[in-house]
Amino acid sequence: MNKTGPLTSCVFSDIEAIVTLNGEPIEGARIVRRWNWQKERSDETTTDVDGRFSFPAVYERHLIRLFPAEFVVSQSLTVHYQGKEFPFWINSKREVELNSELDGQDLLFNCELTNDMEIHRTSILGSLHTLCSWNKPGEN
Repeated sequence: MNKTGPLTSCVFSDIEAIVTLNGEPIEGARIVRRWNWQKERSDETTTDVDGRFSFPAVYERHLIRLFPAEFVVSQSLTVHYQGKEFPFWINSKREVELNSELDGQDLLFNCELTNDMEIHRTSILGSLHTLCSWNKPGEN
């Protein structure tokens, strides 16, 4: 359900991913999600036996939506596993709508921790730094 309205903005869309290390799913990894719009916030979850995790969308209310202003939310996701930290998502969300991180596409990823971080252009103004892959429009 899209909860955006005159005073509500989606600051982090719902996300689902499978995390692997050397091609094998990792169980019990701690995933930390952070976002900053007006102030920094975070939450966390753990991967299941298949390396899968998910987070629900986050919506915040604020009067800034009533005035002309640039909307920019910094976002990050980090895997904590076997005493190491693996940042795997660094983004600046610039639109208030759900799934605007990928221009309307659902956030469904496969994240191999041995991959290098790459920059993906997501819109005219946006770019996403990630080691994850996903089905891009037009791909099979």
